[in-house]
Order: sequence, then structure tokens, then C-alpha cells
Amino acid sequence: MVEKMNKVETGFGKKGWILIIYCLITFYVCTAFKDTMNVAVYTFQEKYGWSQTLLLSLASIGSYVTCIVIYILGILNATGKLKLRNVALITGLIYACTISLWGLIHSLGIFIVNYIVMTVGYTVWSQYANNSICANWFPKKSGAVLGWTTIGFPLAAATNALLFMTLMKHMTFEKVYLLFGILTLFVCIWGYFGFRDYPEEMGYHPDNDTSMTQDKIKEFLEQEDGISKSSIWTTSRMLATKETWFISISNGVMLLLASGSMGQMVVRFVSGGMELEMAIKMMTVVGIFAMVGSWAFGKYDYRAGVKKAVLLGIVMMFVACGLYSINSFVPMVVGAAIIGAGLGGSSNFVVSCTSYYWKRKNFKKAYGTILTITTVIGSAGALVVANLANVFNYSVAYWLLMVLAAIAFLCMLFVKEGFVERYEEQLSKI
Repeated sequence: MVEKMNKVETGFGKKGWILIIYCLITFYVCTAFKDTMNVAVYTFQEKYGWSQTLLLSLASIGSYVTCIVIYILGILNATGKLKLRNVALITGLIYACTISLWGLIHSLGIFIVNYIVMTVGYTVWSQYANNSICANWFPKKSGAVLGWTTIGFPLAAATNALLFMTLMKHMTFEKVYLLFGILTLFVCIWGYFGFRDYPEEMGYHPDNDTSMTQDKIKEFLEQEDGISKSSIWTTSRMLATKETWFISISNGVMLLLASGSMGQMVVRFVSGGMELEMAIKMMTVVGIFAMVGSWAFGKYDYRAGVKKAVLLGIVMMFVACGLYSINSFVPMVVGAAIIGAGLGGSSNFVVSCTSYYWKRKNFKKAYGTILTITTVIGSAGALVVANLANVFNYSVAYWLLMVLAAIAFLCMLFVKEGFVERYEEQLSKI
């Protein structure tokens, strides 16, 4: 039985594995390059006198603008008029251009605008367009697939600081970010020409189910497209459904915990008395734990179910924040390692929850709403931690995160199995 489950879980097919590798690399370039702010913040302050607190808060500001864009894209995607691969291409190009300008901008105002546009680009590309494509290709295996693709997040956390410091020894600050832009451009173009929105469009099978004939695949795609367009799950109905909020709050708080912790980890370690060089090395250790966490949570999601996986992830983040609030080497390191493992899992859950509860036929209409609310909440992470640490200290910031984690845990407990089907049945009787 276990052997059969393992075969089903990892039977993604050759093209499926190529898609997974592409998405993993996309997550890496979208996270590693922009998260060099962890270390580059010192260079910006030295060169231009820019505030560290302001620079570390820009991620939150940019994410709020991104929420508006994702909400609009969700509405357009629900109509069936939006091509996800076109969205991925455009936003990938935006990210490539804006990241390459980091070292060339000397005006703080222009840099802020550039950063906000960049945030829209990398978030929509990696988390909206690519994740939606993955859900279309693997509607029943999305949790397991995302367990692999989101390894790109912790891999970036493990290497971005070292990557930046190594490159800075061989080239100028300006050329480092030009290189990042060029590498991003290649990944973006590869994705556009390598994949389509649905596997059926390229002659492949959803979930790599090779038992389906090509005629059956075509019929299945046409039927599901019709069901998707006539889905009852409008934006207003999504917002009126309490489970939408429970799921979004749970995932949003996990994103908030992850972004509030990982995005400022080097600065946190230094504030706790750690040397900068050691703090950068610790990012690698945390990243390794996060990679294992991403894979393990994907596996656990597939076997035990997404609800149990989310609850476990929240508990881990709660414990980690408690340890991370202590200004002592051992608790901070242990807490950071747990945060890393939790981060690896939290990256999977937005798509996995939407795909599991609303299924592929409703995914287009549900995902935009879920992701928008999740991003609104999660985007506050960097802003909350940076400003609380500035006004009080990092310990106070992480005590607050523990309270939020407890709220998120309760919200996920209230999500009951089969609520989508029950709502649909009730509406069909009206």
C-alpha cells in the first residue's frame, strides 16, 4: 500500500518534473535576489544614508499594492479570458527589469517606486501565475508538487546572503543586480515557451494520469472549462463564506510569520549579539531546515490532508517565535531552524487549500480571493516586525506573532470537511 502511494505521489511524469524544476527555480530567483536586501541594506545605508527600517518595510508596502493586482487578475481569470502563461511572461519581465536597476538608482523615491513594481512582478509571477499552472497540471497532487517547487524559497534563504557577498568580491554592486536581472530573464523566457496553462493543451494528462486517452482528455478539458465558467463561486459569494476567511487568515498569518522572520533574520541575529559573518552563515543552516520542511510538509499534506498540515505548521511557528524572542544564541538558532522548517511548509498551503476544498473546476474563481486576503495579512510581516523592533525590541515583536499564531490555529480548526459541496447543494435548492 505504501509503495503504491509513493508511486502515485511522485508519479509526475517527465514534463511534470520539468515544470516542477522550472517553478522551483522561479521561486529561487524571485526570493534569493530580492532578499539580498538582508545584507544589501547595510550597503544602501553606507552609500546613500537610507534608513534600514524603511528599506526593510518596503516588502510590506509593495505587497499591499500587489493585493490589488492579484484581486483584479483573479476576476479576469475567472472569466476564462486570462492566459496564465502571458501573465507569467509579463510579470517575469517586470521583475527582471526592476531587480537589475537596484544598483543603478540613487534616488530614494525612485527606488521605492521601483521596489513596489518589482514586488508586484515577482509575487504575481511565482505565486499567482505559476502556482495556478501547477494546480491545473496537478489538481489532485498539488500539495505534493508544491512540496517540491517551494524548496526554491528555503534554498534562496540558505544561499542569498552568501551569494551576494561572494559576487560582491568579484564585481561591483551595480553589476551584481544586472546579473540577477539577466538570469531572471532566461528563466522567464523558458517558462513562456516551455509550458501552457493546462497539460491537455500540450497533449499531457492531468496528474499524469496516463489511463486517459487523448479524446478523453479533450472532452474532460471542454467539460471542466464549461463547469468553471458556470461556477457559483463568485467573488461576493467567496467573501460571504466564513471558511474563506478562516482559511485565508490561517494562511495569511503563516505568511506573516515567515516574511516577518526570514526577511529580517540577519538583522535580528546581529541585534541579538551575533557577528554579521556568523549571521550570514546561519541563514544557510536555516535554509537547509526549510528545504527539508518544504518537502516533508508536501508529503504530509498529501498523506494526512491539508488541514492537519496547516495546523502542524502553525504550531511549529508558534514555538519558533517564542524561542526566537529570546536574546540568546541557542534559542535564537533553534527557533530560526524551526521557522525555516515552518516556512518551507507554509509556502505550499494557499494553493493546496484552494485546490483541495474547491477542486480544479472552481479553482479559477476561488484562488484569486484566497490569495488576495492571504497576501493582505501576510504582507504586514516585515512592516510589523521592523517597526515594533524599532519602537520596542525584537522580543516584543515576536510575542505579538505568537498571539497571531494562536488565532490562526483556531481559525483553521473551524474549517469543516465538505463545506464547498454543502454550500453548492443548498444553493441548488433555492
